[in-house]
Amino acid sequence: MGRIIGTPGINIEGAIWAVSGRASEIGAAAERRTGAALNRLAQTTGATVLHGLVFGRGKTSFDVDHAVVTGTDVYLVDSKCWRPGAYYNLGSRVYRGFLNRFQYAEVRTHDAAVERLAKHGILVAGSVMAVWPSREDGRVTMLRVRNPSAKVMSGDRAMAWLARRIDKPADVATVDVLASFVPKASR
Repeated sequence: MGRIIGTPGINIEGAIWAVSGRASEIGAAAERRTGAALNRLAQTTGATVLHGLVFGRGKTSFDVDHAVVTGTDVYLVDSKCWRPGAYYNLGSRVYRGFLNRFQYAEVRTHDAAVERLAKHGILVAGSVMAVWPSREDGRVTMLRVRNPSAKVMSGDRAMAWLARRIDKPADVATVDVLASFVPKASR
């Protein structure tokens, strides 16, 4: 049985960057949904799941929603909740529907996290954006959406992608380094 460290969605509630209180509520719900799926994986595989990793302090700080550790392999997971529709790339930009630019899919938080973790001797094996529809009756379709920082796929596909990679219990030393980025208040 794996370990679960942190609380999904805790860093986003009341976030100053959110367009509205509703936006932070929706984002927190996506993080909780991803967190619940990752916690189930941890319980059945021996992997360790960490939620709400924070890098830096003040205005330059950023977070990674989740990390999964299997052996010494680390996978970073960003949870997203997008309006149902088709998303696609034209060049390096992402669009939704008919040429509606969607820059939220272009974030590169994982690049910065990979750099910070490398300074601590942690090499990231992969990164994924798990995208959930904002409505239960909706569907989010990725038409070759590319992000240089992470694979972008539906939430269910992202969980299946991760499940195929979890094949051993988490390395304790790797978990200890990652746990230092989870605020004590959320443990």
